[in-house]
Amino acid sequence: MSPATAALDALGATVQLSAQVLDQYGQTMSGEPVAWASGDLSIVGVDAAGLVTAVGNGVATVTATSGSASGTAEISVSNQDRSALVAFYEATGGSEWKVRRNWHTNAPLSEWWGVRTRQGRVTRLQLPDNGIKGQIPPELAHLTHLQDLRLSKNDLTGTVPPELGSLAELEALRLDGNELTGAMPPEFGSLASLKVLELSENEFTGAIPPELVDLSSLEDLNISGNNLTGAIPSELGNLSRLETLNLSENNLTGAIPPELVDLSSLEDLNLSGNNLTGAIPPALGNLTRLGTLNLLGNNLTGEIPPELGNTRLGTLNLGRNNLTGTIPPELGNLTELRSLYLYDNNLTGTIPPELSGPVNLQVLYLYDNNLTGAIPPVLFDPPGRGRSILVHLRLGDNALTGPIPSEIGKLERLYHLDLGGNDLTGTIPPVLSSLPALHRLELDGNQLTGTIPPELGNREDLQWLHLADNDLTGSVPPEFGNLPELAGLNLAGNNLTGPVPPELGNIPELYFLNLERNGLTGRIPDSWLALRLREFFFSDNDGLCLPDHADFRQWVSQFLRVSGPYCSSGRR
Repeated sequence: MSPATAALDALGATVQLSAQVLDQYGQTMSGEPVAWASGDLSIVGVDAAGLVTAVGNGVATVTATSGSASGTAEISVSNQDRSALVAFYEATGGSEWKVRRNWHTNAPLSEWWGVRTRQGRVTRLQLPDNGIKGQIPPELAHLTHLQDLRLSKNDLTGTVPPELGSLAELEALRLDGNELTGAMPPEFGSLASLKVLELSENEFTGAIPPELVDLSSLEDLNISGNNLTGAIPSELGNLSRLETLNLSENNLTGAIPPELVDLSSLEDLNLSGNNLTGAIPPALGNLTRLGTLNLLGNNLTGEIPPELGNTRLGTLNLGRNNLTGTIPPELGNLTELRSLYLYDNNLTGTIPPELSGPVNLQVLYLYDNNLTGAIPPVLFDPPGRGRSILVHLRLGDNALTGPIPSEIGKLERLYHLDLGGNDLTGTIPPVLSSLPALHRLELDGNQLTGTIPPELGNREDLQWLHLADNDLTGSVPPEFGNLPELAGLNLAGNNLTGPVPPELGNIPELYFLNLERNGLTGRIPDSWLALRLREFFFSDNDGLCLPDHADFRQWVSQFLRVSGPYCSSGRR
């Protein structure tokens, strides 16, 4: 018999046996028939040609018989994949998983929930959001043919076994959304086939292992939302196939490595929510495939590189840094730009009219800077093409001057308009009432004059109207009672006069109302008792007061905050 012994390491694995029939003189007898038999069919089977197939764990004898002669071979079957999965099941409370169909049974591994096999070996283990708790056992490293390990959004704790670094065929490792701790194993640098490494939203500490630069096949690296410290390894620039790099929401320090500009395949770079310092490398503009650049919430300084206008950026987020200088007009060359966030910096100068260039721009956040000059009307009515499709326009908390451009009335998709905290003058354009998608309007803290356009009461989807701290005159429009979705109305700090309209009592969703510091008069109407206000401010007017009887006292007692006088007593 040849071989006399054999070891099979997986169910379904095979070995070919051969038998040589000898006569009494030890000479080979060709053409003699041979019959094959397994001593234990629960462990191995054997066909008529001597091909042995592993069926279950254990040791079995296979016998070959020809006439009165016979021979045997000892076959051992040890299914290391089954043993590894059983160890994982027992270490992570498998009996309490959300789904555990066929686990820890005699069913074929391919029928275990979340397990995929090929030729009897486990190639995929995918159990996301399955209520898995405990530590990852090192036995998972025995799944030597594993290509995809996905245990995202569970409750795994402890450190990651360094033994996982021996999984030579692993292409995707997703352990995001757990409670894993400790340092990222440097052994991960040995995963030569790895294309996706997703470890975000855990509690990893320490530095980013420099060994990750050995992952030459890596395309997606996401280790965001941890407690990683130290600098970004410059060697990451050697990952030539990398398409996504997300290191956001950690505690990384130092400068953005200029070597990252060598990532020629990079499409998404997210370094937001760290403590990075220094300037933005102008050479990032050489990353012609870059579609998203997110540097939000760092301590970056210097000017915005005009070279960024050379990319294919669809999203550029540089908000909440310490950037200075002007907004580069070259950003208007970003023809695929959909979202531009430059808010909460120290930018100066005017808003470049070139920002009307990106035809798909939907979000423009420039608020909380030191921008001056007028709002360019061309942003809302660009020549030579269709109307702007802006959805969110926030220019508040700058030093912009001049009137509100009437061209804003052409923004048919505008949902949120924030021009508050500037030095805008003139009246509120009635065309704002023609914006069909408008939900939030903030014009507070300017020098606007004239009356409040009653047409604003026609915007049935309006949820927030903030006109405080201007020089508006006239009365509170009763048409506001036609705003069924209005949740917040702030008219404080103007020169409004007359009684408040009873119609405001018809607004079912109103929870915030501020009428302070005006010249309003009279009593709060009984119809307002229907309002479900949580915050109500009406002090510092010319006699506006709350009727002092039980219904109103009961009404006011439900508020979280209230300020204003009763009609017959002092201030509340």
